[in-house]
Amino acid sequence: MCKKLCSLAILVVMLAALPVWAGGKQDKKTSEGFATVTDHQGRTVVIPKKPERIVAPFYILSNTALAIGCREYIVSGDGGKGGRPFIKEFAPELADKPACGGAKNLNLEAVASLSPDLVLVPFKAAQQLPQIEALGVPALVIEPETMKNFFSYVEMLGAASGNREQAQKLLTFYKTILNDVAGFVKGEPAVSVYVSSRSDPLNALSPKMFQAELVAAAGGKLVSNDITDVYWTKVSLEQVQKYAPQVIVAATGSEVTPAELAGKAEWKGIPAVDNGKVYVFPSSVDEWDSPIPCSCLGVIWLADKLHPGKVPAGYLAEKTKAFYRDFFGKEKGLASLNVK
Repeated sequence: MCKKLCSLAILVVMLAALPVWAGGKQDKKTSEGFATVTDHQGRTVVIPKKPERIVAPFYILSNTALAIGCREYIVSGDGGKGGRPFIKEFAPELADKPACGGAKNLNLEAVASLSPDLVLVPFKAAQQLPQIEALGVPALVIEPETMKNFFSYVEMLGAASGNREQAQKLLTFYKTILNDVAGFVKGEPAVSVYVSSRSDPLNALSPKMFQAELVAAAGGKLVSNDITDVYWTKVSLEQVQKYAPQVIVAATGSEVTPAELAGKAEWKGIPAVDNGKVYVFPSSVDEWDSPIPCSCLGVIWLADKLHPGKVPAGYLAEKTKAFYRDFFGKEKGLASLNVK
């Protein structure tokens, strides 16, 4: 009897020592740490614990991190004391934090000095991965230059940071707008659109860039679909004249205003110019045409320009207030953002 009891006791101890399994699979947290995610280079990255010190060195990355509730964990700066209007408005403390580089290169010494437990790496700086990994810190390479990748970045960071609920809330908000706008412009012919960079009206948008998807979502057709490069591409004025766009839209912060462009004699004869359909993407606080959360508002704004009267009155104002309130903690009206 004693032998049987002893054997049973040993078996119980052995079973207790085994890893926890669920549905035939080892418990994720036991085997893979806090979270396991796949970044935009296809790398499987294990996050050993909930991040409390995140380096987000580029505004495209930090903006989304702020929107899904990572504000208190971001330890890197964004532009210094003379930084972006968005930072001044919604996260002024980041202006005083150390800058760690930008879109193409990270300052590895600055990164290391912050003792991060998660580094978000812009895809153009991915060549520095070996040095970053040598720090023993999980790093995620982010390339949000398509809408699919932007959505996956939100999901990825939500999982990595433990803010899945807020990430899902953002995705639902964004995709609801896409569905609404698709309904508003349904049955309308696509409007031909030429998109230029902020620095030069003759820098044309590549169809491989994020903004091209915004144009399509708003019921437009990009005229520069013949461009094969992946970024802004220099074209001639003759080419723009051949494109004959019905609407011209410059990137946020354009150095040439619609009035200045319309006043150039050499641009006359282009339908968009002749008909007063030249615009600049909003806003004065952030960039509604960039692969960041507020681009959902850019879709509404552009749809209204391309298809006047199809977007219900007040829809953009309503969504704008809700967006900044729900994701950045402060309501903003269209006037305060200089949205026209």
